[in-house]
Amino acid sequence: MNNKNPTVGETLVKWFRYFGQDQSRVSWVERFRSSFGAFLGLLCTVLFGQFVGGFVGVDEWFMASLGASSLLIFVLPSSPMAQPWAVIGGNVLSAIVGVTCNHLFDNPVLALPVAASTAILGMFLLRCLHPPAAAVALIAVMGHTLSYRYAFFPVMIDSVILCAVAALYNSFTGKPYPTKPSIEVTPIAKSEVDKNAELNARLNAILDEYHEVLDVDHAELVKIIKLASKPKEK
Repeated sequence: MNNKNPTVGETLVKWFRYFGQDQSRVSWVERFRSSFGAFLGLLCTVLFGQFVGGFVGVDEWFMASLGASSLLIFVLPSSPMAQPWAVIGGNVLSAIVGVTCNHLFDNPVLALPVAASTAILGMFLLRCLHPPAAAVALIAVMGHTLSYRYAFFPVMIDSVILCAVAALYNSFTGKPYPTKPSIEVTPIAKSEVDKNAELNARLNAILDEYHEVLDVDHAELVKIIKLASKPKEK
């Protein structure tokens, strides 16, 4: 019986996994593609925001949460939380909530959690969940922002510019953005249609019982399941 003691490296790896170190491996090409896309998107957003801010005489022309938004948009362009409606709608809604909380509460100890939680609930209702948007509400409260103009500029304008750059860059580098349902251009046998309908029905039933938000598009999930169930070619 072999009772080989684990090495220090193996022990560290084992303990490190308890912190969720289970992200998928990504090629260096994709790492550089995503990172450069984030650089390009933020550069264009900063330059445009600075120009508009100087033109209209507004000092606050950029929000730090766009750094997190750029990660989602360029690293996970197919994620439902990275789509333009999620980015723009989530950010604008959260900005409005943050400004409103400044008007309603004098104490930031109460205003901060109310702003973030209300923004999250609102994003659920409008189907525009975007994690960095919760920070927009907090930024508005911490900055004591009282003007609803903030939701239009810089929040909405900057979000639109970032999404526009992402649409051009991601599509040019082989990552369609925004994502849209695939359209079949070839005839499909009736048996295949029935099989797809059954798969979708089963997947929807499972997701209804799952009771958690999945950061993956429904169409992408179906595609992955189909690929995994395909017989391996010899």
